[in-house]
Amino acid sequence: MLARVHAPVAPVGTAVLVVLAGAACEPKGIDGEAAVAASTSPSDSSVVAPEPAPDSGLPALTAHGWQCGGEYIVTKLEPDGDLVVFLPGDTRRLPQVRTASGARYADSSVSFWGQGAQATLERGSGSVSCTENRRASLIEDAKLRGMDFRGTGNEPPWVLEMGPAGITVYTGYESEPHAFPPVDASVDPETGGSRWETRDADGRVLTVTISMGPCADSMADVEFESTVRLDLDGLPLYGCGQPLH
Repeated sequence: MLARVHAPVAPVGTAVLVVLAGAACEPKGIDGEAAVAASTSPSDSSVVAPEPAPDSGLPALTAHGWQCGGEYIVTKLEPDGDLVVFLPGDTRRLPQVRTASGARYADSSVSFWGQGAQATLERGSGSVSCTENRRASLIEDAKLRGMDFRGTGNEPPWVLEMGPAGITVYTGYESEPHAFPPVDASVDPETGGSRWETRDADGRVLTVTISMGPCADSMADVEFESTVRLDLDGLPLYGCGQPLH
C-alpha cells in the first residue's frame, strides 16, 4: 500500500465496502497500468498541471505522487490554481509564483518547483530533488477523486474504479468509459470473495468479483492485495487491484 499522507478518508459507499473472505486466488500478470501510464504520460511542461490524455476517457490527472529523497509526498492541483502539498506530518496550500520555466508554487517557507517528471522541494531544512512515481500518481489521483477501489488488467487493457457514486470501467488503449450505478455487494459462491452485479441505462451488465489474496503485476514486478475479475456484458477480464483507503 502507498503511504497515506493526505486527505480525510471519503465516506465508503455500500457498493464499495469490500469485505472479503480469505479465499485462494490465482495471481494474474497485468500491464493495464502501463497502458494507462502511457496514455497519460507527462508533457514537457510541469506534471503538476492537469494532464488530459488525448483520445482517452480517463479523468485528467491533478494529483501526483513524488519520491523526494527519503520522503514520499503527494501534490494536488486545485481548481483555483493553488497546489496542495501533502508532506509527512504537514499539509501546505501554495499559490503559483511566476517563473520562466516549469511551474513553481511557494509560500513563505515551502516551495515546490516542477517540470516534467522532476521537481525540487525547498523547505527551511534545504532543498531536495523529487521524481514522480507514475503508478503512485494514478492511485493517489483516484483516491483524491473519492474512489475507494482501483483495479487494472490487460489483453485488452482496462481500469476499474469504484466509489460511492458508482462503478466505472475504462477499456482499450483509448480508455473508453463504461459507467454503472452503485449496488450492494454479495458473497461470490465460487471464490468466497465480494461480488457486485449492476446494469447501465442501455441494459449492459457488469459483474465485478474481488477476492483477497496476492496478485502480481508481472510487467512491473508489483504485488497487489486483491484479484479482480470483471464480466463486462459477457466479456471476461482479469487483473489485480487494491482498496484506496
